[in-house]
Amino acid sequence: MCATIDDGVAKTASGETFVFRPARSLTEGKAVTVGIRPEHFQRSGEGSGPTGTISIIEPTGGQTFLTMEVAGKPTVMTVSGDDMVPMGSTLTLFVLPQQVYVFDAETGHRISEN
Repeated sequence: MCATIDDGVAKTASGETFVFRPARSLTEGKAVTVGIRPEHFQRSGEGSGPTGTISIIEPTGGQTFLTMEVAGKPTVMTVSGDDMVPMGSTLTLFVLPQQVYVFDAETGHRISEN
């Protein structure tokens, strides 16, 4: 997801914010790319997270892949295969700061601690 550094967090143009652990000092307004692994999204947590509507459900047995739009991009998360999530339902996602990967949009270098 495309974002910029705003007050120490990665913020998308549509307003989603992602707290992360920076590896070095941050430059306000710096263009960054945010990456989160599908298994790191959680359906509950503290603070605010992006909200979206489920558009694709892919059950694979032990886990189910859910696709929803976050910051204007299709975003995939995984849930337990036993977790019944209806198509079209709206979810708010949470992710721990240490599981948010942030990269300099210009150079591709990682700027998050992980």
